[in-house]
Amino acid sequence: MFQCIKKNKNVNLIILTYILSSRKSNTFVANSNVLKRLNSIKKYFTNPASILLFVAIIFYWQISSLGFCLKWDMIDAVLPFRYFIGECLQNGHLPLWNPYQFTGIPIYADMQYPLWYPETLLIGSIFGYSNYTLHFLFTFYIFIAGFGVFKLTSFLNVSKNIALLSGIVYMTSGFFVGHAQAMFAIISATWIPYILLFYLKMNKSHNILDALKSAFFMFLLISNGYQTFTIIFGYFLLLIFLFEIISHFLSKDYKNIRLLIKTNFIFFLSTAILSTVIIVSLIQVAPFASRLRNIPPEVALVCPLSPQSLISLLIPFSAIKNPSFFNTDISMTNIFFGIIFLIFFIYSLFQKKKGIFILFALWGVFCLFVAFGEYTPLRMFLYKHIPMMNLFRSPSYFSLFTILTFIILAAKSMSDFFKHKNSNRQIIIGITLGFWITLAFLFVFSATKISIKELSFLNTHLGFKEMMQSSTLSEHIFIHSFIQFILISIFMFSLLKNKNLVKTIMIIVIIEMFISVQLNIHYTGVSVKSPQKLHNKIKNLPKGFPIPQSKKVIENSDISGAFLPVWRNTNTFHKKISYEGFSSFVLDPFLYLSDSFPKLKNAVLNNYPLYLSSQIFSNKTIKQQQDYSQSDLFINENIYKKLSKDKLRHTPTDTVFITSFLPTKIEAIVISKSPQVLTLLQSNYPGWSVLIDGKETKHFTSNHVYISTKIPAGESKIVFIYQNRMVKFAFFVSYSALFLMLILFLLNNTYFKSILSNFAPRKKN
Repeated sequence: MFQCIKKNKNVNLIILTYILSSRKSNTFVANSNVLKRLNSIKKYFTNPASILLFVAIIFYWQISSLGFCLKWDMIDAVLPFRYFIGECLQNGHLPLWNPYQFTGIPIYADMQYPLWYPETLLIGSIFGYSNYTLHFLFTFYIFIAGFGVFKLTSFLNVSKNIALLSGIVYMTSGFFVGHAQAMFAIISATWIPYILLFYLKMNKSHNILDALKSAFFMFLLISNGYQTFTIIFGYFLLLIFLFEIISHFLSKDYKNIRLLIKTNFIFFLSTAILSTVIIVSLIQVAPFASRLRNIPPEVALVCPLSPQSLISLLIPFSAIKNPSFFNTDISMTNIFFGIIFLIFFIYSLFQKKKGIFILFALWGVFCLFVAFGEYTPLRMFLYKHIPMMNLFRSPSYFSLFTILTFIILAAKSMSDFFKHKNSNRQIIIGITLGFWITLAFLFVFSATKISIKELSFLNTHLGFKEMMQSSTLSEHIFIHSFIQFILISIFMFSLLKNKNLVKTIMIIVIIEMFISVQLNIHYTGVSVKSPQKLHNKIKNLPKGFPIPQSKKVIENSDISGAFLPVWRNTNTFHKKISYEGFSSFVLDPFLYLSDSFPKLKNAVLNNYPLYLSSQIFSNKTIKQQQDYSQSDLFINENIYKKLSKDKLRHTPTDTVFITSFLPTKIEAIVISKSPQVLTLLQSNYPGWSVLIDGKETKHFTSNHVYISTKIPAGESKIVFIYQNRMVKFAFFVSYSALFLMLILFLLNNTYFKSILSNFAPRKKN
């Protein structure tokens, strides 16, 4: 396909005819300029980056064209998180705290809130976020991911056309389609090829600039990628480092060992400096979030890539039906990377491998078996014995590295296959024949389980959504196995005839990847809802940070504020303080109150966000089964002894009302006849301070979670402020290093150097 584009005889013939038709010299000069322009346009459209961008837009047209709404986590988590950050930045506030979820959480330490990610800070500050923004970002990251694999495989001596095909396969593989609703996974899969590319370059050339580039992309991964991928990939880089050290040691190349250690140290140190703000954030929050310390072993096995899911290697359309059969979530079942690439991957196993390709093969197979979760002992071995492997669930995430390494190995073997004039063709034919028979069997077997006349996708009385819901696993196998059987038959024919094999492979791969995306994307990536309607709804929601409505917190559920397809974290949009939220990051005191004392939790939530009370008790007197009043405050024993000596009293005429509300600063006026306790339904996390009439006052924790302080009789102005100077300083360190690094990259850019040279003073003759 791409060779045809590059050697388009029809285009060249038209250009030549046009020039020859000009008889006058000035016309010929004009036509020469036209030729240059046409050639430049031709080069632009045949450029690998242009082709990959075209693929991202067309293959995922449902998203890029705003034809269908994104779904699941993309709408329920990614959108409200980025929306809130954008709202804060647009109003001139660094969003360290979200008061609307879980009655207040320190979002600067929640890695699902991409606060420290350059994209979020840039777009959030300039434009803010809407659901439209996510559509464009998704398409952008898909394109960037494909380009990364193109550059990586090119560096590994894969021919240009095959490298380009590898990029297309990666960006349309089962991982991206299956996780189309998970921006964290998409971003992780986008930056990993770039880190690997510059890390391999660094180890080969010992160039410090490559070490800094690898560190830069590592920071992008750490600051918004899913931590699971960062941890797994970190161990892969360690294995590559040890592999290189051992290789040089065996060849007694001690000079390169020293250079290798030096550049790897620069890479590690640069990554650490860039990640200063993230490191400080995690250190601060670690004592308050057990989720960051470990998870139970049974949770570590949730959502594996079950052995049944291996059918997705041939027919991914089958892997999004019957989750009970696959024993996992449908987003975790798809590891498709093209049947042609699968054939050449298996072919690569019969070839001798050198250097890093040996490690790629071992790592890819190892990750595949770890991805099986409970079906092999490897995941639990890592959980028990390898640091940080007890911090995450979903073993299926290991499959990303299987897909990436298998694509690299397939691309390398395919490139070598054509470079050496189709050597060992018999092996390719044998592998292809095996898959041809398998697909034929699946087609015939599934045909016996269905009725063609009653095929769901032929039922015109059903709407599109109903068709998807009513279709069966057997129907999916029947449809996709037939398509794959036709494609592999064409490949087999070309293989036997030995005619136009390269072009045939390119066409087949592009067709099969396009069909795979189209068959699966409506199940895992988009819903039938209208993006335009959702966009208009969000535009009409409260802007900025208005004073919360006078409603009890228990009334502000996510469901009560739902506007489909958004039904979680909805109060972040409505600007209402809520006890609910959808995130894996929750503070331990919040969980403790919810799990251990649910009746007390409900009593507390039956208050307004800011309320007065004089009913104090020691934490020692709390009991799980007793009933509670909404005014009950259970506090630390020592604080209770001090306050119980005061004459605290609450009367019906006492009032408190909020006068100003920002995420990190809440102001209120209190009028009370007697001293009593004022409570703000926000988590009492380090960094909060309370000022009464301009003077800082001691505050304490009530009911295990919330901020309380004693207020005097009379009228008082109360200010609750959240500050975190250490994190702000760490942010300054990280982004100062980032800006210096970007300037260095710019100064070393060839194109930028050529621009600067035009402004340099010329020497006089």
